[in-house]
Amino acid sequence: MMKPIEMKLKPMDTAPTDGSYLILFAESGYNSTPLRCQVCRYDKNYRPLYPWQTYDNESFLESEEEQPVGWLPLPSYEPVTLSDEVSIMANTSRSLSMEERAILKRVAKCLRAIKL
Repeated sequence: MMKPIEMKLKPMDTAPTDGSYLILFAESGYNSTPLRCQVCRYDKNYRPLYPWQTYDNESFLESEEEQPVGWLPLPSYEPVTLSDEVSIMANTSRSLSMEERAILKRVAKCLRAIKL
C-alpha cells in the first residue's frame, strides 16, 4: 500500500494576489477526498465575491460561504534545452553506432556553442 503524500498548505493570508498562478485548495465536501485543488490566480476584478479564477477562466469558489483553505506554489522546473537532449542521447546506454555517437556529440558541441 502506498503512503499518502504529506503536504503543508500555506495559509491563505500569504497567498500572492498579484495575478500569478498557484495551486489553490478548498474543502470538497467528500470524506474520501476532503480537499479539492486547482491551478488558480487572484483577480479582484473578475468577480468581487469570488476573486479566485481558474486557469480556464472559471470561478474556483462556488458560493459565498466557501473559502480556500490553503495554497501551494506551482512546482518549479528547469526546462531541458535541445543541447541537453542531444547530450543525453549521445551519452545514453542505448545502442548507438560509433558514427551516430560521433554525430550527436558534434551536434551537441555546436548547440552548446550557440547556447541552445
